[in-house]
Amino acid sequence: MAKHRTLAWLRRHGMPIVVMLLTIAVILHQGSTRIDLWLLDGLSELKASPSSDDIVIVAIDERSLSQLGSWPWPRELHAHLLDRLHGARAVALDLIIADPSPQPESDLELARAMRRHGHVYLPIVVENAEGKPKEVAPLPALVAAAKGLGTLDFERDSDGLIRRFYLHSGLGAPVWPAFATSVLGTTRKAVPPGSMATLDGWARSGERQIPYFSGKVGYPTLSYVDVLGSTGNIDAIQGKIVYVGVTVRGMGDVYRTPVSDMPGVVINAAATQGAMEGSLIKTLDADWLTWLLLCPALLWLLVHPFIRPTSVLAVGCGAALALLLCSVTAYFAFRFWLPLASLALILLVSVLVESIIDQQRFKKLALTDALTGVGNRLCFNESFRSAINMPNGRQRPIGLMILDIDNFKLYNDHFGHAAGDDVLRRVGSVLLAACPRKGLAARIGGEEFAILLPGAGKGEMNAVAESVRANLEALRIPHPANGGGIVTCSVGVVCRAVGAEGNQRELFVEADEALYEAKKNGRNQVRVAGRTIVPVSPAAA
Repeated sequence: MAKHRTLAWLRRHGMPIVVMLLTIAVILHQGSTRIDLWLLDGLSELKASPSSDDIVIVAIDERSLSQLGSWPWPRELHAHLLDRLHGARAVALDLIIADPSPQPESDLELARAMRRHGHVYLPIVVENAEGKPKEVAPLPALVAAAKGLGTLDFERDSDGLIRRFYLHSGLGAPVWPAFATSVLGTTRKAVPPGSMATLDGWARSGERQIPYFSGKVGYPTLSYVDVLGSTGNIDAIQGKIVYVGVTVRGMGDVYRTPVSDMPGVVINAAATQGAMEGSLIKTLDADWLTWLLLCPALLWLLVHPFIRPTSVLAVGCGAALALLLCSVTAYFAFRFWLPLASLALILLVSVLVESIIDQQRFKKLALTDALTGVGNRLCFNESFRSAINMPNGRQRPIGLMILDIDNFKLYNDHFGHAAGDDVLRRVGSVLLAACPRKGLAARIGGEEFAILLPGAGKGEMNAVAESVRANLEALRIPHPANGGGIVTCSVGVVCRAVGAEGNQRELFVEADEALYEAKKNGRNQVRVAGRTIVPVSPAAA
């Protein structure tokens, strides 16, 4: 009994369990799904704020390249630029200067200019060397002269777009602050608390979402060549954070973002503004993400068996909406990103699938005789009507067999109704076994059954009817009040072509009259349209 209850429970609830657990496995394997990223982009756009005037970009643009020559430029130009930016609160020199200049004095000149300014920050990058990460730092002289260092560490999502960076990262341990936050002078070279994610030895912690400010990042921008000369408005950088970086697309420092293709210097400036305003969106560590997905899924699976089948769809839709509201609320109220959209979607899909399956199951139950498992009278009438009313005036043969258990009332009087119900169940099993796949077996009365077989010829219909009669007789169910002392049946069969105007009642009356003739002529036989198939069996002797 317990085994049957378990199987019934699995049939009832197996679909949502499988769908939910498989989806969680896919999410954990692939990271954020497209639906989560789509929701994140939409929320980011709603939360967007104007670009800050406290950040100025000095752009290495097309005009600067055309006037100052091809890249790389002599380090003396950068030194002269820093002297021109002496009024800036901080200068983020977003350039990779890891190789020594052919003229060593150029590197020393740049280092002296950095010391004169006193608030110049340089980036550290990670490169892939023979399949392993390699930390690339600026020249030692420049490191010694810099106010601070920070890593350029953007993370691509599954769709190839840049949305995230890390507050700390480094080779082996996340010892370096992000370049975007180092220029604020509030971070230190230290391993932060909490778990850290590693990628082939490159460690990261403090994952944050990059803000994109309405998709219109319009920081005040000056051309490098203008600042270097006398035409630049140097007053615009007084007391500001200045980012110096490449904005030319062909120089490789442009990234795909949900807004548009953006230079890395602009992305870093946006991350710096987010850190200044305290508006950076946090994300969950991988370990917590597992529980974030598992807990609501397991809660749903625990509650699910107690929900009425007719309410599963409404409750499931409400739960999916609640998950989405949790994501939205955490994002705006707590500056926290919870990737629950994919879980909400899969919950919605699973309850929709379950609802469809339940509807099919309810429809099947509504058309099935609960006692015998064959179709009920409603099912028989609908199938009969469909078989009769063929479109376009077409004609096709229809076979109809009506069966009645011989002297069944006497059986009930002798053995009781519980035994009679058992006989009805066994007759239903005999009909289901004998009925071809294209046919329908149904219970149309108390002890009266039928088989409807569209497209059947007389030979096929006769064979099915005789098979039912013989198989029931072979069960040798005791029935003292019936001929032969066992349960038998009488069968009436009609088989003829019917057109679109065919009359359902006429066919049924013909089969019923054939059944009457079979019972009148001794029972336990098949009567087909006026002739009798006489059984050869001990019961007929």
